[in-house]
Amino acid sequence: MDCIDYGLVLVPVLDYKGERIGAVVAVRDFGEFQNQQRWALTSTVAMSGLQIVLLTGALLLVVNAMLLKPFEAIASASNQLADGKPVADLEDLANRRDEIGDMARSLQALVAQGNSKSDDRESHNA
Repeated sequence: MDCIDYGLVLVPVLDYKGERIGAVVAVRDFGEFQNQQRWALTSTVAMSGLQIVLLTGALLLVVNAMLLKPFEAIASASNQLADGKPVADLEDLANRRDEIGDMARSLQALVAQGNSKSDDRESHNA
C-alpha cells in the first residue's frame, strides 16, 4: 500500500483592523514528488550495480593478464623441466622486476644448470 504525503498550509485572514477573522487552508499531495524520489533511488541503485559489475570485470581482466597468465607460463615451464623436455622461453617474464620475474629467473637458472650438467655428461661420454 502506497502512502501519500500531503502538505498543509494555513494562512490567517485579517480584517481591516488587523484582527484575525479566519484562515485560508491549502492542501497538496506530494505523490508526484514521492514517485520522483523512488525513481531517483532506483536509478541510483541500478547505476551503482552496473558500476560494480564493470569494475569487477576490469579487475578480473587485470588480474588475469598480470598474474594468472604469467603463473600459468611458469607452471608450464616447470612441468616441462620436470619431464625433461625443453623449456619454453621465459625471457619476457624474467625481465619483470617483481616476484614473477624472480621465479622466471630462478627457473631459467635451473634450466641452465640442467643444460650444463647434460653438457658435462656428454663430454665425459665422448
